[in-house]
Amino acid sequence: MASTSSERPSSSYSAPRQQYDVFISFQGEDTRNTFTHHLYEALERAHFVVFRDDKSIQPGEYISSALIEAIEGSQYAIIVLSENYASSKLCLDELVKTGQTVLPVFYNVKPSDVHKQTGPFAIDIAHGTSVNNERIQKWRDALRLVANIAGWDMDPSSKSSVIVVQAIVKLIRESVDENNFLNIYKDLVGMESSVKEMMDLVNKRLKDVLFIGIWGVETGNLVPYQKEVLKHIFKREFNITSIYSGKQIIRKMLCGRKVLIALDNVSEKGQLDTILLVTHEVDDIYEVKPLDNYKALELFSRKAFKQAHPENDFVDLSNDFVKYAQGLPLALECFGSFLHNKEIDVWKSYLGELEENSEGEILTKLEIIYKRILDKNVKELFLDIAFFFKGMDKNQVANILNDPGYLANLVFLQNNSLITIFQGKLWMHDLLQAMGRVVVRHEAIHEPRRRSRLWKYEDIFSILTNNTGTEYVKGMMLNSPPCKEDLNANAFSKIGGLELIKICSAVRFWGLNHLSNQLRMMEWHDYPLKSMPRSFRPCNLVELTMPNSQIEQLPEVFNVRLLLMQFIIIIIITVN
Repeated sequence: MASTSSERPSSSYSAPRQQYDVFISFQGEDTRNTFTHHLYEALERAHFVVFRDDKSIQPGEYISSALIEAIEGSQYAIIVLSENYASSKLCLDELVKTGQTVLPVFYNVKPSDVHKQTGPFAIDIAHGTSVNNERIQKWRDALRLVANIAGWDMDPSSKSSVIVVQAIVKLIRESVDENNFLNIYKDLVGMESSVKEMMDLVNKRLKDVLFIGIWGVETGNLVPYQKEVLKHIFKREFNITSIYSGKQIIRKMLCGRKVLIALDNVSEKGQLDTILLVTHEVDDIYEVKPLDNYKALELFSRKAFKQAHPENDFVDLSNDFVKYAQGLPLALECFGSFLHNKEIDVWKSYLGELEENSEGEILTKLEIIYKRILDKNVKELFLDIAFFFKGMDKNQVANILNDPGYLANLVFLQNNSLITIFQGKLWMHDLLQAMGRVVVRHEAIHEPRRRSRLWKYEDIFSILTNNTGTEYVKGMMLNSPPCKEDLNANAFSKIGGLELIKICSAVRFWGLNHLSNQLRMMEWHDYPLKSMPRSFRPCNLVELTMPNSQIEQLPEVFNVRLLLMQFIIIIIITVN
C-alpha cells in the first residue's frame, strides 16, 4: 500500500507514541484530488504532521499493521464520509480502528444515511456475503458512532469546501495548542499574571518584529537551541554539529518566512546571533518576578501534598519552607517533592538544616536535598546528567551507562523534581546543574585532581600538563575556548579510570599515546589527529561522536567489534 505523509523522523533509540497529528481516512475516487487534497495541503501549511492513506491496496484485502500503527499513532482522525466510502472494506476497517478524537466530514452524503446504513451506506448490499458477520457488525457499530459526532456537512457543488477546510484547521490548531499547554504546564502556579504582562508587551506592536528579553537566572549551550528552533518550526530533526553549521542551516531554512520566536536564556548578543544571524537591540525587558507568598505556598503544597493547600498539621512548617525558597519555583518544587509523604520529624530536621544556612545562597539550600539522598547510585546519576547527559535521549543514556538500576533511579530524580523528562529527553534546571558542580567541587575544594568529574579549563589543563595525575576521574567535559598551548602525547595517561569524555573545543596535541580503555562515551569535536593511540582498546565504548575531526583511521578493535556484533556502538564522525 502506498501512502503520502509528512512523517516525523524516527529515533535511533525509541519511537514516540504519537507519530502523527492527523490521520485522514477517505475513499480515493471520491475525494483524493478534490477536498482531501486541499485539506491535506492546508494542514501541512499549518505545520501539522499528517498521514493520508492513498489506498492502492486491492479490494478485499485487510488493513495492514503499518496502517494500524499510523491510525493509533495519530492524535486526530478526520473521516471523509463520501458516497463510495462504505463500499471500501479498508475504509470501514480504518473507521473501526479510530479511537482518538474523530472529526467527521459528510461529503455529499446525509448523516442519517450513515447512521441508519441506508442508501450508499447499505453495507449488506455493498458487500453481501463476502464478509463474515463479526466484521460487518464492527462496521455497523463504527458507522453509528461516527454519525452521532458533530461534524461538517459539505456540498461539493458549493464553495463550502474552503470554509470546512479552514474550520478544521482552526479547530485542530486551537485544540493542539490548548492540550500542549495543559500537558506541559498543568502544575505551574502563578502563570496567569506573568502571561498577561508578556502579552501586553507583544500586543504593543503586533505588526512589527519585536524582541522581548526575559530576564532570569539562566545559562545554556547554544547548539541545542538551534536544533529546538528548527524542530519546532519544521517538525523534524536537523543534524547540527557546530554553532557555525547551525547558523547556515537556520539562514537557509528561515529565509523568506515570517516566524515568531520567543527566546529564553539570552544574555549576550552573540547568543541571539546564533539563532537569528543579526544583531538586535531589545525592545522591551520583562523581569520574571518571584512568586508571592500565596502562590508560592500553593506550588509547594501541590508538590508536598498533591493539593493546593497544606494539611492542617503542616501549615506552619510549610510557610517556613516557602520563606526559605524566596519565591523561586524551582526551590519550591524541590522542597515540596522531597517532603512528600515524609513524617513531620523529617520536615523539622530538614528545616533545621535550612535554618543553619539561612544566609546562604539558594544553591546551598538545594544542595541539602542532594545530601539527603541515601542511594549512592542515585547521586551518581544526578551528577552524570548535570555534567554530561542534559538534553540527551533517556534511552541513549541507558545504553551508555548500562546500569540495571537506571530506570528506578531516574524515576526517583523525577519524582523529587531534580530532573524532568520531556519528549524522551533528560532536562535539568540550570540552578540544579550548577548545584551539581558545587557538589563535585566540594569533593576536594583545593585539589581538583581528586574530584570525580572535571569541567574547568584551568583544572583540566593543569592536570594534563603537570605530573600530579589522578587516581580516578569518571568524566571530563571541556567546553571552553580552544587551548592556547599544545599538549604532550602522554597527557591523558595522567587521568585514570575515565569513562565519559566531552571535548567541545579545539585541543592540540604533539601526538596522543593514551586514552582510557574504560571509556563508555567519547564526544570529541575537532579531533586534531589522523588516528587514535594503538593501545586504545575501548571494549566498553557505546557511543563515539567526532564532528569536524581530522581522523582517517579507527583502531582495529572497532572493526572486530562490528564484525562480531558483540556490542551496541554508535559512531558519528564527520571529517573536515
